[in-house]
Amino acid sequence: MFAKLAFDPDRDFAPVTLAVASLNVIIVNPSLLARDLKELVALIKANPGKYSYATGGVGTQSHLLGEMLRLSLGLDIVHVPFNGAAPAVASAVAGHTPIALATVASAAQALEAKQLRALAVASKKRSQLLFDVPTTAEAGYPQIEGDSWVGLLAPAGTPREIIGAVRDEIASILESPDVKERLPSLGRFRGRRQHARGLRPPHQGRDRDLGQGRPRSKYQGGVSRARACDRAVVATHLALLIPATRPCAMRRHSLHSPAAGQKCRSAL
Repeated sequence: MFAKLAFDPDRDFAPVTLAVASLNVIIVNPSLLARDLKELVALIKANPGKYSYATGGVGTQSHLLGEMLRLSLGLDIVHVPFNGAAPAVASAVAGHTPIALATVASAAQALEAKQLRALAVASKKRSQLLFDVPTTAEAGYPQIEGDSWVGLLAPAGTPREIIGAVRDEIASILESPDVKERLPSLGRFRGRRQHARGLRPPHQGRDRDLGQGRPRSKYQGGVSRARACDRAVVATHLALLIPATRPCAMRRHSLHSPAAGQKCRSAL
């Protein structure tokens, strides 16, 4: 996905913790002649190169899901990346890109207003906000699955006590009653355990396919390639840049307040 990165996502970062995740949904403009995911796939196959799908940008989870669809099903469809989910959803509402992939939270308002139609949630479980919308597995495509998640990374070599302290603070916040009550209404949930494996650097000797000049992945097929790219882009927006050489007494207020967090980092 990226020919060259300024960092190595395997070696330059240490996983801290997962925070929250959001379900992704496949949505279409109501004018599109597709009432479910199977009809959409058939429509795209019958009209190669005609349709396009919008996402929140190159390398986002919605883009990866689009690539899973395209590669695993052999679809000829054009990716149109936007600078964020909001303009991608707006483009689908206007019909400029009749198909879009976005988080449930990003699409909820347009779906409620009947400006868009949800065909499937790309998850193993249905969304609490869109409970009438089937999952991709229920629609017949179990290989198309992936949540958009937010995690925290630190520079490689960050002392374990710092990583542990930050992890404990995040866990405490996520377990607080007000946060647990609020997350579902925002279309989000606490990060799943399996995503921690995505944050963890691969074991020594594992084949990788994250850029030019690297060993090719042992995995074959478009879905595996798309998932391999996930690790290459995660560090671009999930890095918690805590200097690795000095400890930082990060308290809960610094996690809630960007100014307090910046003050803490500036003191290092």
